[in-house]
Amino acid sequence: MQSSRRDVCFTGACGSATVTFTSEYSANVSMSVKDTACRDNKKVKIRIQAKQARPAGGTYTENGPWHKYTKGCGGYQVWNKGFRGQHKLLSMRVQICNGGRCETSSWM
Repeated sequence: MQSSRRDVCFTGACGSATVTFTSEYSANVSMSVKDTACRDNKKVKIRIQAKQARPAGGTYTENGPWHKYTKGCGGYQVWNKGFRGQHKLLSMRVQICNGGRCETSSWM
């Protein structure tokens, strides 16, 4: 099984995702995020995005569900999830938002 990790950090949020591809269609995903400006009243959230192959050709990106940071001014909050694509997984990336600002990692 091949694992890859990507980090996303900017003023207000910092996090990462580690993806272990378990088959052509599935992966285990470990995500963590921290609110680095917890007193600004902006809500931090994280999700995985998966690039998949269309059966007729081409690709599309499927967004995983948002996971909202709920620790206040605590440390990192972690989620471990399985991901099963409807089609062959080509790559994955992590997206983090803090209020209206969102940043996305490169593909892994």
